Amino acid sequence: MVMHRLILLCVFALLWLPGCASSGPDPREFSVRNHAADDIFREVTRFAQTRGFRPDPKETDAGRRLFVARWRGGADPIIGRNGGRRTRMHAEVVRSELPEGWKILYYFERQQVTTRGRGMTPTDDDWEAAGQDLSLEQQFAYVMSYTFHGTGIGTGVQEKPRKGR
Repeated sequence: MVMHRLILLCVFALLWLPGCASSGPDPREFSVRNHAADDIFREVTRFAQTRGFRPDPKETDAGRRLFVARWRGGADPIIGRNGGRRTRMHAEVVRSELPEGWKILYYFERQQVTTRGRGMTPTDDDWEAAGQDLSLEQQFAYVMSYTFHGTGIGTGVQEKPRKGR
C-alpha cells in the first residue's frame, strides 16, 4: 500500500513539474501575401535598425531570412533608468500555408537582473528570462501591417481614384 502511494506521488510530481518550468518564447505570426520573401526580410531588418537593434552576426542568417538581434540595453549599469533590463528581437520569414504567401514569425525577448549584489555591470550568467516585450511586438505588427497592407510611403500601394474625382 505504501509503495502504491509512493508511485502515485511520483507520477503526480512528474506531471506537475513541467508546468513550473518556464516555457520558451511564444512567437507571434504575421501573414504577408503578394510580396517577395527578400523584400519582407528587408523590411524586417529596416524595422530592427530604426529601433536600435543590431544584427547578431553569429545567429542572423540572411539566406534563411532569420534575423536575431544583439541584446540591447544590457551594457548600461544596473542602477538608473531601465537598469538591469535588456531586450532582443527574433524574426524569421517562412513559407505560409496560403498560396503565394509568407509568414513572419517574431518575438521580442526580455531579460533582467533580479539578484542584488551582482555588481554594476552584470555578466551573461546574471541575466534571467523576463518574458516578452508585448509593446515592441505590437509596434512591429503595426509597422508591418502598414508597410505590406496599407497605403503610404514605401508600400508601393496607391489608392485608386474614386469615380468622378
